Amino acid sequence: KEKEVPLNDVIEIGAFARPASGKTYGKTLYRQQVKITQPQQVFTFVLDEKPYEVGIDPFALLIDRNPEDNLKKIEE
Repeated sequence: KEKEVPLNDVIEIGAFARPASGKTYGKTLYRQQVKITQPQQVFTFVLDEKPYEVGIDPFALLIDRNPEDNLKKIEE
């Protein structure tokens, strides 16, 4: 049985370049552990190049029923 619990965890966020053909991840442009305390939080960081994808727990280190939604492609 699932139930919602308060958020108070350190979770990794990251930004990635476009992956090469056949690869899951592109070059890591940004990676940092941050404290998550709210269902929605905003993080701002400056990169040397435009990322292809960004996300939370990008390497699926935490137990997650739907890890496919951890990364989102950047819209042009």
